[in-house]
Amino acid sequence: MLKETIVFEDLKKSMQGNCLYRGHLQIFVEILNFCQEPQVKTRVMYQTNISYKMLQKCLLQLLGFELLEVHHSVERYATTKKGHEFLSKWKELQELLQP
Repeated sequence: MLKETIVFEDLKKSMQGNCLYRGHLQIFVEILNFCQEPQVKTRVMYQTNISYKMLQKCLLQLLGFELLEVHHSVERYATTKKGHEFLSKWKELQELLQP
């Protein structure tokens, strides 16, 4: 129940254009969008404008949800097919919730 509440609050915050802080879902979306081509960790951190500590947490969660994968040759992160599906559903949800 708590997890669903956090997700809903994140969604509400991301739908409001005037909020100062991004929710976890919005950060996840930004990471997945940026990693459509494999990216190194540093570039992901700078592009999404988050701290290294927050990046570590987000990457672990995205990897755990199988929305992101690691290319071990040079440790690059790339959005998976499931991640692309998530982005598609996210866009649909945003369109649905627009006033």
